[in-house]
Amino acid sequence: SALQELVQLGAIAPAPPGAEKATKKERGEDGKDKIIPSQMERLLPLGETLSKMPLSPCLGRMLILGVLFQCVDTACLLAAVISAARRPFVCPPGKRKESLAYQRGFEPTSDLLAVFAAAEAFEAKLKGISGYGEDHEHAEQFALSRFLVPQRLRALLRTRDSLRDELVRAKLIERSSSKGNDWAMWGYAAEAESTEETEEKPKTSENEATADAENGGEKVPGDEVELDDGDVGGWGAWEDDAPAAGNDGWNYWDSWWDDWKQWQDEGWWSLHAHDGELEMRKALLVAASPVNVAMRRRPCLAKHRTPTGLEAIIAPQSLNAQPRVGKGGGKDVDRRGGPSWWAYGSMQISNKQGFLRTTTLVDPYHIFLFGGLGVEHRKDGETREEEAEEVEEEDPDSAEMQNFQTEGTEELAPVSMIDEWIEPQGSEDTLWLLSALRAEIRRCIHLKVLDPTGDLSETSQWLLDEIATTILRTCTRRQERVLSNLPQQLIMPPGGSVPNRMGGKGIKGDSHKGKGKGGKGSKGGGK
Repeated sequence: SALQELVQLGAIAPAPPGAEKATKKERGEDGKDKIIPSQMERLLPLGETLSKMPLSPCLGRMLILGVLFQCVDTACLLAAVISAARRPFVCPPGKRKESLAYQRGFEPTSDLLAVFAAAEAFEAKLKGISGYGEDHEHAEQFALSRFLVPQRLRALLRTRDSLRDELVRAKLIERSSSKGNDWAMWGYAAEAESTEETEEKPKTSENEATADAENGGEKVPGDEVELDDGDVGGWGAWEDDAPAAGNDGWNYWDSWWDDWKQWQDEGWWSLHAHDGELEMRKALLVAASPVNVAMRRRPCLAKHRTPTGLEAIIAPQSLNAQPRVGKGGGKDVDRRGGPSWWAYGSMQISNKQGFLRTTTLVDPYHIFLFGGLGVEHRKDGETREEEAEEVEEEDPDSAEMQNFQTEGTEELAPVSMIDEWIEPQGSEDTLWLLSALRAEIRRCIHLKVLDPTGDLSETSQWLLDEIATTILRTCTRRQERVLSNLPQQLIMPPGGSVPNRMGGKGIKGDSHKGKGKGGKGSKGGGK
């Protein structure tokens, strides 16, 4: 339930056992007696901070994690992408293959991070126009040639800046340190407002009245916005207006999105030190929807195990959807490889079949450190079943309250179960280390909201830096190994739109394989 989710996040403290029995009567305005519980849940400091943000609790907590891990812009832009009502990528009828190929050109393993990378690349082009770098390709042309709507990319950048301002209002960051990337700095504020008003309006063309194959209905000219925004996942329908523009060639954006002088500013650096970490982006993505993870037992299989117990497949609209195998093609399927883990934004159920939307290939480390809401810990020399039976015999109310403990404040012990279906497996030392790091992350969240303007201890900040770099960087090689066992997918333009992002056997045009063994502690399956 929503209440239990808030308790597990550490946003509210649950009512004590038996509080519902301790009630009192109070006469209401209508003259009738009302029974009012005398003890209710109370808001904790984290809940007070989250209540001031215009986002869901999980997204608000993700912004706080962005502050802790010194990647504020990454967290704000990712929150803007997740909460966007309409997707920047469009797919005209009959162009799904090309649209997905251009998305993989930005990020081959994630729908959301493809939009994230596209927004960053578009921003770099805008900076080039404003004199911050060489303008290889006009920003508008860059977007239109890749099935992107420039107005929606601008909206994402404006939302990112507004969310950064929310962190300033919450006193989690200083305004002086957060400057340097604002939309108004480039002189595009007035243009953004005008383009937002003149964003493409529904046209009465034959293409706009094409049948919506997914919903089984027909689009009526003028109703596209309602149909798009009502689609599952909040991304809008696939059949959208295609941007009309030619191609000026495929050029890379070639510079960081900030001037080197900003890195000399210690205050700015403390907020953006890890903005360029790809695995940190995936970690924040998992934290934004901590329970939405699924497991695929083998790369060649289409079905995934989900928290609900329903077997689901990746929706065809996702760039991670497996290509259709022709008649007799199943014999050539590569059946190597082990389990892989996928984060998803939402799941749609149609005809008793689940479809995962906005999927992302993630690593077990992402899930262990940032995923899940409810965890169970193992005591030394005691199995999880024996511990539960012992607590139940001593005090039934304590057994019930054990599910509502604020994670990160309890006594340190290895995590034995996440969300009642993910069972971590690995060496004892690895499980202890990852469990301690998971608890430290959540403890730092509470410390930050208790003293927003204060700094973490040197040891805590060092641990968070090690997580963002040393630990999470090991995830890349394991994910490359998973990609090498997946069917090849088309990438457009050749080599991708973002340099140094294409790799793995699963990408056409690049046969590089990830080598080496991943670290221990990965999860091999559910309970």
